[in-house]
Amino acid sequence: ICLHRARREFEDFAFVTMAAFFLPYAGYVLMPASGPRDAVSLAGAHVAQTAHAFVSAVELNGYDAFPSGHTAVALVVAALGARAFPKWTPLLALVAGSIVFSTVYLAYHYVVDVAAGALLAASMPLLVPVLRRACGLRPARKRFAAAHAVR
Repeated sequence: ICLHRARREFEDFAFVTMAAFFLPYAGYVLMPASGPRDAVSLAGAHVAQTAHAFVSAVELNGYDAFPSGHTAVALVVAALGARAFPKWTPLLALVAGSIVFSTVYLAYHYVVDVAAGALLAASMPLLVPVLRRACGLRPARKRFAAAHAVR
């Protein structure tokens, strides 16, 4: 019974995380926008230039800035992780904050993209039940939904 409960909670966690990963793609399709990396020159920053060149070479779609999926996923995972492992909250907050900051600093997102990603993350408690129904899945366990809701 304990293993079954753990599996169900993992499935609930995985669904929320995957939803946070895939929902920004809907934004990329509905509101295609190019991030600031196309307009910003990182002269002198060899590592950043190399990273930008790599991303430009392998990325098939340059219109993937709004909303920030980096922000949405980082905040959702940090919030779920903090609820499951409260002692790790400072580290999770630091990592998520670093991801959010770096997307703007490295010119992958504008601040408005990050704000929209944060709003998407905050909306997950409302969106996930609708998505679960649309996918024909049972509702998340009440204990999981209450304890792990992203607020």
